[in-house]
This record gives sequence, structure tokens and C-alpha cells, in this order.
Amino acid sequence: MKVREASDRLSPIIVKELRQGVRGHLFTGAFLLQQLLLVGIASLGLALDTNPGSREFFSFVFWVFVTIPLVLILPLGAAVSISGELSANTLEPVLLTRLTPWRLVAGKWAATASQALVLATAALPFVLVRYYLGAVEIVQDLLFLGAYVCCSLLLASVAVAISPARLSALFRWVLMAVLCLLLGVSFMMTAGRAAYWRVVYSHVPGAGVDPWAGLLGFMAVSLIAVLAALEASALQVAPAASARPLRLRMLALLALAAAAWIGVLPTDEYRAMAIVWALGLAGAVAVAGVCEPAHPIRSRYAPFFRRRLLVPLGWFLAPGWPAGVGFVLLVASLAAVAALPFGGLGMALLVMGGLAGTLLLPVVVWRTLFRRVPALADNPRYGPSFPMYLLVTLASAALSIIAPLGMNQASPALWTVGCIVLPLCPAAFAAGRLGWYGSYGDGAGTTVPLYADVIFTAVVSAVLAAAVWHTVRAWREIGRLVRQPPPA
Repeated sequence: MKVREASDRLSPIIVKELRQGVRGHLFTGAFLLQQLLLVGIASLGLALDTNPGSREFFSFVFWVFVTIPLVLILPLGAAVSISGELSANTLEPVLLTRLTPWRLVAGKWAATASQALVLATAALPFVLVRYYLGAVEIVQDLLFLGAYVCCSLLLASVAVAISPARLSALFRWVLMAVLCLLLGVSFMMTAGRAAYWRVVYSHVPGAGVDPWAGLLGFMAVSLIAVLAALEASALQVAPAASARPLRLRMLALLALAAAAWIGVLPTDEYRAMAIVWALGLAGAVAVAGVCEPAHPIRSRYAPFFRRRLLVPLGWFLAPGWPAGVGFVLLVASLAAVAALPFGGLGMALLVMGGLAGTLLLPVVVWRTLFRRVPALADNPRYGPSFPMYLLVTLASAALSIIAPLGMNQASPALWTVGCIVLPLCPAAFAAGRLGWYGSYGDGAGTTVPLYADVIFTAVVSAVLAAAVWHTVRAWREIGRLVRQPPPA
């Protein structure tokens, strides 16, 4: 068939969302609001005789007016586009077509990205006006505007990933706000520093190192985070029979590989933020894995049982919480291997025990305390829901505050109680043992006693043993499901 329009070459979801988005009140309001505010601030800058102090004020107000539509309104619209379709039950007819869940989610995100580019392009004339007003470096302003666009695309992907989550509306919006705030502030702190100091002037005077490698590494981790967020959203939109977390977990492993590469760079520029983002992404994927139900659908697991060589891969990459437990152990093992060159075997064991113990503790609590529930007694498909997982994690983390509180209050009794309950949050105990709390454990009367190490070893061993036992039991049920003949 002969192509008549340029839109015929695009994904139908992108065309649909662009047409609806541009005509909608959200984008129109954001565009008009941005233009009116920027015209006002530019007019004031031209009319008033500005001194250096007032120029800084006008510059701050200018970027605030750019932030509101790009970083706040557009990601909110991306979240509403999916949650609205879920509440209206209009996604099922779309999924019955040849469009895959990935194309559906990517199309909605691409439409938001196009709107962000339109808003950024509309703000370019006002950047030139600021340049002609003086005391403004146009290269820095253009780089900073590009950083705002990238931040908008990142937050839109996060909003798209959280909006279809099976959570209460209040909890979903609170989670979205917290994550977008943390990611947006950390991204703009890193990108803003690069735009104003590192990229323009190419290096820190006297440092003798090139910051480009570290900046590219951070941007690579950010790109992986965007792809992982879109993949997570596609998994939640897809039917249970076709949901495959393979690509999501491979992206998490790719982020860890990027963090390992950044860790050996001969500069500390942007290293800490990139590594934190990579570890946070891998941790989020691991948590999503252990919270994923193991639906008893034969087609979900059959590809991993067709060949013997693929069975070990299924322990880490298959759908469901049993493979999620294996993925947690894989991530903890990789983190331990990465820690070997820095602190030897002792540091590696602390890192592995802290990560695996903390991530698997909610799974063990869920499977152990709720084993008498009829729905869970003989059905291994249920893992902890995310609210339950978060509740157990927060309760464990709350116990870890007692020891530092006893140290700060110089209370031997409180310190002793804290050392007893601190291993119940293995990650906090491992961080304290590794010296990440500064003077933690070095002051008089605050030396970590030997029994705390014994409790930590016992807690981690019990958690790992119980998690492995529940996982093996679940895999046996899955194996019987796959090997039984299909119904006639």
C-alpha cells in the first residue's frame, strides 16, 4: 500500500497520543503557561536596569518557569495517560491487536518526549534574549536546557512505570512523588554541575583528569534506567501469560556492569552518583522479582525446560518470585566479587550477607508467617506483595536506629540492645562493620561486641536457608506443571 502521510510510518500509538496530547488541556495549558511566564520574566529583564544581584534572581525565576511544565506537568500527564486507560478498561482492546505491550508503553512515552522537545524548542528564543541581556553564558544555558529535557524524559519513564502498578491510588502517587523527587534532584545536581563547570571548561583546573568518561557513564546508567522503567511498565500492562522479565533483569545486570566500569575510571567525577543509580536500579529489579507472582501458566516456564542448558538460566531469569530469589542471590554475589579487591574476603562476605539478607528477609517472613493461610498452604505461587515487602523492610530498618542512638546518647544499655537487634537489618549491620557510619563502633564503650557478629551470621544463614528451601519447593511445583501433558 502506498504511504500517503508521514504519520503512516509511525507507530499508531505515537500518532494517537500526539494528536490527543497536543489537543488536550494539559499540554495546551503547560505550553501557554510557559510562554506567558517566560514573556513576563523577559519583559521585566528588558525593562529594569538589572544589577548582578537582580540578574541572579531573574535567572533563578527563569529556570523555575522552565521546570514547571517540563519536569512537573509532562511526567504527570504521562502517568495519567496509562492509569486513565486502566481505570476505563480501554487497554484490553488495544492489546488484542498486533501491538505489543512494549510498543504501547514506548509509544506513550515517546509522545511525552515529543511534547517535551516542543516545550524546550519554544523556550529557546527566551534563552537568546537572556544572552543579549548580558552576563549569561549561552552554551551553559543551552546545556542546562538539554539537561532539563533529559530529566523530563527520565521522570516520564518513571511515572509510566509506576502508574499501572496494582497499588492503591494514594500509595501509587506518593511512591511516584518520592521517586521522581529523588531522581530529579540527583539528576539535575549532576547534570547541572556538568553544564556549568565541567563540560564548558572541560576539566577542573589542576585536576588533570578528563571528566567526559564519568559523565558518559552516568548518562549511560540514566539511559538504562529509562529502558528498565519502560520494560517494567510493559510487564505490568501485559497479560500474565506473556509477561517475561528477562529483558528487565538483563538491563539490571547491564547497569551493574556499567557501575563496575565506572568504578575503575581514573577519576571520581560523577562516579558516586552513577554507582548509586546502578545499584538502586538492580535493587529495584530484584525487589520487583521477589514480589512477582509465580502464575501456574505452563507457557511462562516451558522455554526454560525445553533444553537442559537453559534450566540454570531459569533459576535467575524466569518469571515469578522463585527466580526473583535466584536473581537476588546473583546480584549479591556479583556485589561481593566487586568488593573483593577493596576489602578482601571479609568485606565481600559482609556485602553479600547484607544485601541478600535484607532483600530476602521479607520473602522469608511472608512465606513463614503466612504458611497456614489456606490460599498459601499448598500454593507456592504467592510471594509478598510490595506493600508487605516495604512494611517488613521499614520495620527492620527501624530496629537499626537503636544502636546509633545509643552511641550518640552515650547510653551503654541502649547500645547493648541496639547491638542485639541491629543484625535484624543485615544491610545496616554490614554498613556499620564496613565503617560507613564514620566513628560507628570506634568510640569508648561503643565497640561492636562479638555476639553481634554471631547474631548477624545466624540471621543471614537462617534467611538464606529458608529462602532457598521455599524456592526449591516452588521450583518443584513449577517443574511438575511444565512436565505434565497439556490438557486435551
